[in-house]
Amino acid sequence: LFFNMFTLFMFGITLERVLGARRFLFYYISCGIGAAIIQECVWALMSDSLVNKHVEMMLADYAMSQHITMQQALQSVPQATLHHLSSLVENSLITVGASGAIYGILLAFGMLFPNMPLYLMFIPVPIKAKWMVIGYGLIEISLGLASANDGVAHFAHLGGMIFGLLIILYWKHNGLFKGNGGYY
Repeated sequence: LFFNMFTLFMFGITLERVLGARRFLFYYISCGIGAAIIQECVWALMSDSLVNKHVEMMLADYAMSQHITMQQALQSVPQATLHHLSSLVENSLITVGASGAIYGILLAFGMLFPNMPLYLMFIPVPIKAKWMVIGYGLIEISLGLASANDGVAHFAHLGGMIFGLLIILYWKHNGLFKGNGGYY
């Protein structure tokens, strides 16, 4: 939450000044909604494998705690319990947070100010905004495809960037977003 709000503070203020308050608010909320839509679609596509993986992990924990094999654990747990576990895991796949919208903000900043030098903590060399945004996108793609079980909705981050890109391209196509060199 801290990093989301810090990023919103650092980049959002500049974008709000450039886009105007109403357009910025529309963009921010749209990126957040788009992020949730993309993440939910990904979870819908992956839900069976995710549910099976989590139930399998729970069974493995149970087998280890009882000092029995997985086969014995599977036979000792009633089918109704396995079905209940599956529905609990399936219903626990929810998306909460603003990080998808934040990634949309990062994308907009990278498109508006592509050559702006940015400094990351612990890296004393400036990185152009466009390369940082591309780097963050690539990291999220790789973590999402690796099915990182870290509790982070990586595809929501990508969804925020995708919806942000679509909005900016729409604005640009309709003359609401001007400039080729990255300036509004």
